[in-house]
Amino acid sequence: SSASITVTEPSALSASISSTSILCNGGTADITVSATGGTAPYTGTGVYNVSAGTYTYTVTDANGCSITVTTTVTEPNALSVTTSSTSILCNGGTADITVSATGGTAPYTGTGVYNVSAGTYSYTITDSNGCSATTTQTVTEPPTLVATATVSNINCVTETGDVTVSATGGTAPYTGTGVFVEANGTYTYTVTDANGCTATVSATVEVESFVDIICPGDQSFDCNYSETCGVVTTGSTLSWDEPTASSFSTCDNGCGPATQIYGFIYMGEYNGSRYYCSNTSNHSWQAANTAAILAGGHLATIQSAGENEFIRTQIGASRAWIGYTDQNVEGTFEWANGEGVSYENWANSQPDNYSGSPSSSCGQADYTVIKANNGKWADKFECNLHEFVMEIPCGNSITITQTSGPSNGSFADGGTSQVVTYVATDDVTGATATCSFTVTVGECAPVYCESEGYCTAYEWIDQVVLGSINNQSGNNNGYADFTNMSTTASIGDAVFVQLTPGFSGAAYNEAWRIWVDWNYDGDFNDQGELVGQGYGSSTLSGSFIVPQYATTNVNLRVRVSMSWACSGYPPACGNFNYGEVEDYTLIIEDNINGMQTVIGQAGNESDFKQGRELVNLKSSEGMSSNMPVDNSGFEIGNIYPNPILSSNGRFNINVRAGSESDANVRIVDLSGKVLFTDVKHLEVGPNVVSLNVTGFPRGSYFVEVISGDNKQTTQLVVQ
Repeated sequence: SSASITVTEPSALSASISSTSILCNGGTADITVSATGGTAPYTGTGVYNVSAGTYTYTVTDANGCSITVTTTVTEPNALSVTTSSTSILCNGGTADITVSATGGTAPYTGTGVYNVSAGTYSYTITDSNGCSATTTQTVTEPPTLVATATVSNINCVTETGDVTVSATGGTAPYTGTGVFVEANGTYTYTVTDANGCTATVSATVEVESFVDIICPGDQSFDCNYSETCGVVTTGSTLSWDEPTASSFSTCDNGCGPATQIYGFIYMGEYNGSRYYCSNTSNHSWQAANTAAILAGGHLATIQSAGENEFIRTQIGASRAWIGYTDQNVEGTFEWANGEGVSYENWANSQPDNYSGSPSSSCGQADYTVIKANNGKWADKFECNLHEFVMEIPCGNSITITQTSGPSNGSFADGGTSQVVTYVATDDVTGATATCSFTVTVGECAPVYCESEGYCTAYEWIDQVVLGSINNQSGNNNGYADFTNMSTTASIGDAVFVQLTPGFSGAAYNEAWRIWVDWNYDGDFNDQGELVGQGYGSSTLSGSFIVPQYATTNVNLRVRVSMSWACSGYPPACGNFNYGEVEDYTLIIEDNINGMQTVIGQAGNESDFKQGRELVNLKSSEGMSSNMPVDNSGFEIGNIYPNPILSSNGRFNINVRAGSESDANVRIVDLSGKVLFTDVKHLEVGPNVVSLNVTGFPRGSYFVEVISGDNKQTTQLVVQ
């Protein structure tokens, strides 16, 4: 029999493979392997993460059947970035940086051209897949182009100077540099480098010589009064500090030709001074300082690095003394010639006031040397011996001449003002300068004659009221100068006066006079200068008018004089027996409102008045010419004892006489009958007249003293 069987087979095993893309060079992709057909399950299928390359995978089913698949994974080329830069030609300029890319996947971002200044820059480029690459570019620039100009060789003869223009930085070679001979003025120069960059500089050629002169300020002198052999001089001897002058020149040839000095080697000229080096090295600092002064200079002072370098290169030994010292104040260095300090160049650890050997014999290290190898300074001992550098400043000779005004030491009259002028001339350059000042001698106060009372035992000036002055002066022994007291008035004003005498005992009649030196000529002799007079035994008052011709704005002398009336009115000058003199000051100011006013207390305009007599004080013209006061008078004082006894009738009478004379002394009864008479001689001044009436009946009597036309009467009582 036949049988039939059907044999079946699985469908063919099929495998498939797929891959994602690698976006950036060096990245990875996913490969997916899958299968169909055959007999599941399969091995070899799945997802594989791989980098770029060709990969083969075998898929096997459940029956062991297998199939192989292959795939290739690719990647983009590596992203590459390049930069390039143009050059910056001038410092501060800009350059273009070009950034470009290759590889990766175009298009790119971040590429392009960038304009930048000098520096380092970083750029990042990104392709279309987001892949990026970074690069750095440094852009350099030339150094700054700097132009400098220095002026030298100023010549006062040609009035020119050399301007040296040089350059640094930028890119060499340069144009516009060099030495230019220029006249007086300011110039601008432009320097250009190889890249066309420019720099500008200015320089001033100053051809100048001038002199500076300083005069003293205006001079004022008091006027002095002197009298020699009867010759009166009023003025002052003039004296002032002479002007000082200095010269300045911008000319390099201002020092003139150098001179050789014995014992020194000429080093050269720097910045207006000549320098000399001693030709021996055996000098202590003090000896060097003395030698430099004796040679007409001083130990060198160094005020700048340039001056320091100039000296360093010229000294002959390893070191040399300069003028820097702290001998006066330890630790405070100063230049021996007194110049200020503007520069120092100490070596390291200097100054150290070195105290090691030989300090035991040399004291402190107070003196400075400059070293030839490096120009540094160090402090040394006095006993160290070195050569030294002497500096002699170049100074032109200056002549100072007075061209106007009184000479110094001469005599000038009072009340004068003169201008004194001096001219200073530089004897080398001819430059001049002028200064002036005013010499003034004040007005000489007039010198007045002396006057005083010899005796103030009986009376004196006790109080003077003059305008605003109220002076309770008291007894001043015959004269007092109160000119420090002043009152003011104007033309036409009435000046009030009140005069009070003082007495030691009985009140006597006193004669007063007042003078004003209206024309300020030192005397009281001119018309109208006797402004008032009067007499009495108590206070007198009145006023006088300031005349139109009175000198204004000066100290006018007012003389107040009082004498015992029996001696007559006092004189303006000279001395008298009894009384006192006082001087005051009256200042007449410009009358602003033109109105008359009363200066001082308002008094009775009718004047000094006392008892029997009124005397005008308004002016000398208004005074009475018939004054009863004269120097032949006398006054009776006290009778003592009084009453007296009939049995002892001796008594005394005090009599003050103004002149020497004989007087009749009489005793008269009440009916007028003369009972007794005697002649007594009276001396000038106080007299005591003694009488004897013993035996006279009791009663009242009159005692009469008669001399010439004058008769004084007093009463006597006999008991």
